[in-house]
This record gives sequence, structure tokens and C-alpha cells, in this order.
Amino acid sequence: MKKRLVVLLGFVLFIQKSVAQTQDVQSDPLQLTLFQTSKPTAFLINLHNSTNRDINIKIGITLGNGQKHYIDSVDLTLTTPDSRLLHLQPKGPAFIAGRIGPLIVPLPAGATFSFPLNLDDCISIKEKIHKVVLSPGHYQLEVQYTGTGITPLEANLDMKGITLMHLWTGTAKSPPLSFTVSADKQ
Repeated sequence: MKKRLVVLLGFVLFIQKSVAQTQDVQSDPLQLTLFQTSKPTAFLINLHNSTNRDINIKIGITLGNGQKHYIDSVDLTLTTPDSRLLHLQPKGPAFIAGRIGPLIVPLPAGATFSFPLNLDDCISIKEKIHKVVLSPGHYQLEVQYTGTGITPLEANLDMKGITLMHLWTGTAKSPPLSFTVSADKQ
């Protein structure tokens, strides 16, 4: 009887610790910031782990056993000078003739992962835009990252165990960034 009680108490403490760790990640989420670089259509996206725990994020796919990376977990909302909303995504590969793997980035507590993003390399499936062309004017850009796990269908046959990897799931959104495209943009 005492043995069962000790095992039960240990299980309850384990569950409480797991819930506390989960609440920590949910209450202090991944932060996303957006910066414009020297080119009017070029930006730098930062994903910052503001938690006190190490996390992993899936940000896209990798091809050729890690030789080429494509970010596909970010969505952009561009507000044009005439107040239209364009829903943009980074372009993916034109075709795939080989192995696809998940692109996973480890983010230790306090770490930041940065990657460049150029609006010239984005498309809009919803608005059927295959090349973004910005006319002169004032724009506003927001970026949203959606973290997901890896499904068994996404895992290669020789790496099914990767579906067990702990990945941060949720949504991080940048504050809106206003920028101007001048008539003499290059």
C-alpha cells in the first residue's frame, strides 16, 4: 500500500512539474521582431526565445540533406498605400526531386534566430500575385510565425523518431512596421 502511495505521489509531482513548465512557455512566448534593411523591400526577421527554457522551432523545409533551406512558417500581411491587404508567403522551391526534411532551429533560453526576407521573393496565393511590385508610397508590414509539430507524414521513413521532438507550437506576431518606397527605389 505504501509503495503504491509513493508511486502515485511521484506521478502527481511529475505531472505538476510538467504543467508548470508548459505554462512557463505559454505565458512567456516566442517574440518576433521585424527590421527593415538598407533596401526598401528587404527585411530582417528575428525570432527570440524569451522563455527561461530551451526550445526548438520548425521554420520550414530543407532539401538535399540540408543543402538548401526554405522558410515556410511565416506569413506576411502587407498594407498598401491604398489600404489593400496582401497576404504574402516566401516562395518555395519550384519543384522537388528528392528528399524533404523539416528545418528545425534550436533556440536556447534567451537566444535569437534571424533570417533575411525580401518582398521580391514573396508571392500571394490568395491574391494570385506571383511577383510583388511595390509602387512609391507608404506601406505597413506585419509578420506572423506559426510553430507546429512534425507529423508522421512529414518525417522521412528513416527518421520517424523526429516526430517525438519537442517543438514550440503557437503563434508569434510582429508589431506593424511602417516603411516608405520612394520613386527612385533600387
